[in-house]
Amino acid sequence: MRSAEWSIVSDTSTIAMLREKVPGSAPCYNHHQVDEPGDWGTELWGTNLPRLLRIKEQYDPDHRFNCWHCVGY
Repeated sequence: MRSAEWSIVSDTSTIAMLREKVPGSAPCYNHHQVDEPGDWGTELWGTNLPRLLRIKEQYDPDHRFNCWHCVGY
């Protein structure tokens, strides 16, 4: 699970500084970057991702509800 969530629109150097200074933190869901580093699914959803993927598959097996950086994208 994330230790912190931040809501900031900034340049990549500021975002990198935040990640370094606050380990386990990540951007909020509406402010992540197009080029989110690493495993963005885990960055955004943390340890909840496997459970959310199972729920997504159960209720949306045809993947009709889809968006960029959403669960199951």
